[in-house]
Amino acid sequence: MPVRSDESLEKGLAVKIFAGFVLNSELRMQLSQSDRWKHANLGSLATPGDLKEVPHKGKSYIGAYCQQIEQTLPELWQQEAALRQKLREYCPEFDADNVHLYVFPQVFIS
Repeated sequence: MPVRSDESLEKGLAVKIFAGFVLNSELRMQLSQSDRWKHANLGSLATPGDLKEVPHKGKSYIGAYCQQIEQTLPELWQQEAALRQKLREYCPEFDADNVHLYVFPQVFIS
């Protein structure tokens, strides 16, 4: 049975899969000028579809957590397209087609 991202592997331990793009200086500058991005980062105004900034191994990424740990390639492609579309909504001037998608696990301990 596949483990879902919202299920604990053991008490106090959860794994989530993150898909997103490296938050480089150009993207960071454009996001800082985006009112939609600013609203998405305010807890009270954020919606489930908003992208999140996530640190990983010394870099920052912008993207979203996958709904399930087990993803098929077509599901990842679909999520990639949705992430690129959301990025275009935040930064219409940014070339969202020329950034690479990164997918990595994160372990959360509570």
